Amino acid sequence: MHYWIVGSLFALLSACTSPPRWMWQHPEGVGAEVLAKDRDACQKQAAQTVSSTWIGIPYGDEYWDEKETEFRNCMKSRGWVLVPTSEKDAPAQNGR
Repeated sequence: MHYWIVGSLFALLSACTSPPRWMWQHPEGVGAEVLAKDRDACQKQAAQTVSSTWIGIPYGDEYWDEKETEFRNCMKSRGWVLVPTSEKDAPAQNGR
C-alpha cells in the first residue's frame, strides 16, 4: 500500500515540473539586435543547406532534425551558446 502512495506522489510531482527553457547567449554579451540578425541568417542557411539535400517535398522528423542541427551549428559557429534558463529569467528572444 505504501509503495502505491509513494509511486502516485512521485508521478504527480513529475508531471508538475516543466522542462527547462533555453536561450541563446553570447560570451561577448552582444544584444538582441545581433541575436536576431544571426538567428535570421542561420535559419536561412539551414533552410538552403538542408533543402538542397532533399529531393521533392521535405517533410518528416528527419528533415526537421537535420534543419535544427544545421541551425544550431551555424549559431555556435557565430559564438552563441544555448543555455538553460528558468521561466522567469527568459527574455522575449529565447532560443528555438
